Amino acid sequence: MSRNTTPLGDRVQKAAEILQIEVEKIEQALDCLGIEVGDEFSEKLIDAETTTEAMIQQRLVDFLGHGVTHPSKAQKTARLAAAVAILKDRDPFKKDEPGQVVSLTDPSKSTGNQLVETVVKHLDEARPISQLKDRELLERYVQVRDFEMEQELSRRAKNQPFIVLKENGKHEPGKEPIDVDASMDLLKSARKGRTNPTIVPYGADKDKVANVYRITELNLDDRKVEICPICGETLYKSYCEKCTLNWSSVDKDSRAYAWLVAKESEQFRKDSYADRKALHASAVKGIEDLEKTWPSMSKAYRERKEADDLPKLVLIENRPSRQVADPFHVAGNRQW
Repeated sequence: MSRNTTPLGDRVQKAAEILQIEVEKIEQALDCLGIEVGDEFSEKLIDAETTTEAMIQQRLVDFLGHGVTHPSKAQKTARLAAAVAILKDRDPFKKDEPGQVVSLTDPSKSTGNQLVETVVKHLDEARPISQLKDRELLERYVQVRDFEMEQELSRRAKNQPFIVLKENGKHEPGKEPIDVDASMDLLKSARKGRTNPTIVPYGADKDKVANVYRITELNLDDRKVEICPICGETLYKSYCEKCTLNWSSVDKDSRAYAWLVAKESEQFRKDSYADRKALHASAVKGIEDLEKTWPSMSKAYRERKEADDLPKLVLIENRPSRQVADPFHVAGNRQW
């Protein structure tokens, strides 16, 4: 069977006729997606849910429109949309019952409203984040806590606080429920150029208060607080200014062992830079080296680890950081 007589080859031929371009150009554009006409796996790949119409359309525009000084035929929206539908084995010209999708090469693939909903869902999810409306974007962020969505929402809010959390107890860090309605009101305010407050009246009778956060403050990386295993001071990006040591390459168990050495070993001198540097160098190598270098702490470390009683030197700040009923009460941090 030649390339052009395969089911995918037929689709490419029909798409080329609609776009009024050579078949080879579409084949080259598809090849950039890893889809090759005549390849058995590519026949499945182009029909996969992960290969969206938006993905194919963008590749055609990028590939066929490159270097063209006048509007390319491949960039004519109606023709392009019809061609992409055909490449995805969907007949754009078929007038069927409402909610019905008909396959060009296999009618058995038509499954009615369920398939329509699936296609619409995937096309909708393929839209660029920048094209989503504010509420739609915020609701999606609530579900997935995606970094790119976070950054887009922060940009729209002009980096102002606008996130209000629901008042319903404690939750796992990073999964605190967001009050979408209250947050949307503040997002609208920020977009109008107003200065948002950091505390707002909250509750059915507005008799309580709630913190208002920048959306980046919900990011776990921004909420991480690290403690130096030797001096107990807060680290800045894993660096201790007081001890002049960087703990970024030391895992949490090795940090805990170093803490035990610094607090309980009679041989360790905290005020000695040489001792601090030697302990840090051993911690970088890991638990095995620490137990060889400081064997007197091995038993205490093993017992504490088994009892889940090792010191927690990395904390995640709670959200809300204050109780909603009292804006001056500072809540404790969660251990991580």
